[in-house]
Amino acid sequence: MKIINSFPYELSSEDIRFKVKDDNKYILNLKEDSEVYVSVFIEGDNTENVSLEINVNKYSTLNLVLFTLNVKSYVLNINLYESSVLNLTTTDSINSDSTVDKNINILGRNSNVSVYEFISSRNSDVKKGTSNLNHFAKDSTSNGTFMYLSKDTSYITRDVVSNVIEGMVNSTSTENIKGVLLGDYARIDAKPILKIALDDVHVSHGCAIGTIDSNEVYYLMSRGLTREDALKMICFSLISPVLKAPKNDEFRELIRGYLEEEIK
Repeated sequence: MKIINSFPYELSSEDIRFKVKDDNKYILNLKEDSEVYVSVFIEGDNTENVSLEINVNKYSTLNLVLFTLNVKSYVLNINLYESSVLNLTTTDSINSDSTVDKNINILGRNSNVSVYEFISSRNSDVKKGTSNLNHFAKDSTSNGTFMYLSKDTSYITRDVVSNVIEGMVNSTSTENIKGVLLGDYARIDAKPILKIALDDVHVSHGCAIGTIDSNEVYYLMSRGLTREDALKMICFSLISPVLKAPKNDEFRELIRGYLEEEIK
């Protein structure tokens, strides 16, 4: 894994890691007509007001795993240009209150976005923010799965917005939100929102929030697991897509401990 400290930085298929500071902007670029698989580890120290911009230029494909550690507040802007593709797996790990806003901006025609986002909270933490799928180009597609896990007395509040502006015909957007509550006082307030300014589009959304199915727990316990281990196994399925996404074993092992801590 490469440690970087100079920006803007041109992405390649080499995993990178860097530290962020308060009130700073960081830019990552993917050049035209290229395809990369890259995992990015961003580390802070309860860092606030960070801005991260990622540009996916024309005819390029970015397969990105994005993991942030101890970044208390940041804004992510990913910009896609003509005929570009983004496959994004993202999660944030911080044991305190946080605010994170993520904007996927489709700026070029025939671009395609697929997102898997995992956010968890525990203790009495409050996790706030938005995830926006912005269609600013015709013939564009976005698909998002947003997975939230709230434990103890913690609270997650997220707006997931599909925004298709006037004139962006033949656009498709799907957002699917799933929330799991572990704790009598855990809370998730997730809003799937469609902002559609025309008719010639295909959009849908869904949202399901609740506790773990007792039948699933019973089934696993009938196979010899304790209740605690059964709950952990079910929660592990939520982070499994994040752990499977990195190509590099080093990166996978680096984030495994943080993610497993989130679901204890």
